[in-house]
Amino acid sequence: MRDPQRLFLANGILRKAIMAGGWLPLALRLVVELEFSALQLLLMGTAIELAILLGEVPTGVVADVFSRKWSVIIGGLLLHTAQLASGFADEWVLYLGTQFLWGFGWTFISGAEIAWVTDEVGTSDDVEPLLLRRGRLEFVATIVGLVFFGLLSQVVSLGTAVMVAGAMGLVWNLLLASMMRETGFQRSNEEHWSTFVSTMRLGARFTWQTKGLRILGIALIAGGMAAEAMDRLDVRRLQDLGLSTDASPTLVFGIVMTAQSLIAGIALWRFEQRFAGRRVVTAFATLLGLVGLASLALAHIPVLALAAVLLIAQGGMLDLTQPLIGTWANALAPDGARATVHSFIGQTRAFGEIIGGVTLGAVAEVFTLPTAWTVGAGLFLFAAAICWSARPHSDGLTPA
Repeated sequence: MRDPQRLFLANGILRKAIMAGGWLPLALRLVVELEFSALQLLLMGTAIELAILLGEVPTGVVADVFSRKWSVIIGGLLLHTAQLASGFADEWVLYLGTQFLWGFGWTFISGAEIAWVTDEVGTSDDVEPLLLRRGRLEFVATIVGLVFFGLLSQVVSLGTAVMVAGAMGLVWNLLLASMMRETGFQRSNEEHWSTFVSTMRLGARFTWQTKGLRILGIALIAGGMAAEAMDRLDVRRLQDLGLSTDASPTLVFGIVMTAQSLIAGIALWRFEQRFAGRRVVTAFATLLGLVGLASLALAHIPVLALAAVLLIAQGGMLDLTQPLIGTWANALAPDGARATVHSFIGQTRAFGEIIGGVTLGAVAEVFTLPTAWTVGAGLFLFAAAICWSARPHSDGLTPA
């Protein structure tokens, strides 16, 4: 399999199945077996985002200057090494280390992979349908991964299931290295350090001066603050409502995560044309608003079954925003600094998630977890308002 489009799809599908599927036993292990507190869970997320904040731009520039292919491979190997280690770590401090490595590995992939396939295929317009198609298939892959690792968790320990996921990811990335080609990327013949610095400056200047990217960055800071609380405290929220006593945690949370991906995948398939081109901004703003309203309701629903249904709707819509972020940023990024611009956008979100992890973790400890979720809901609504207010002027996809 040498075709870049097929490899791009295959890598996204397999990585999503392994990462999302492997997250199910890991999330349950952290809460049910190791009994980490809300603050500990959020600080683990902060370790990921700190790695992203520190590594996004340097690794993005490395992809633009040296090699986009090898950035993807190195990132995959680091990511799944961290996943493998997460299966046998049993101390919170050790998990901080694995999560930092996890985040750092991701910085090599984010931006570089989209930049690689854009080089190989043609232009950002040519790649946009491919990005949305992979988004649909990744939701299907998530469901497959959740079912597989959910069943595996019934016959082996949660830690072992996580280690199997990590090992599978490492094997795939070694195979990917032998199949992936890099023919569209032109490595600079200039002195590497000067090229590195000039590419970083170009990416930073372009990201800040382009109105659409500036709007997206501000929205991602606010949304990232809220998303960190939702991602890390969803199992804890269901557990507080009786998850461990009323039903099997693996079964309930597996159903929730599967349904989230199913909703997101169906929506992306059904409304793909409404998410394309300039309409991506309207779709993104609408989804953030709906996520905020669902999060607000979820914070105050006292019944486990109703909370699970709301979590499905909220998580499905939040998952649906992921391919839209990449589509929006890629439509505006310049060829010479494409991976770097994606990295700056990823960095803004990481910045928001670091602030949100610490702040909302403290709110959950000092007050209550529902209070932290309520604050997060307000942040989602604020991010939606920013995108929506900018929509009539340029719809986000016109340089300032």
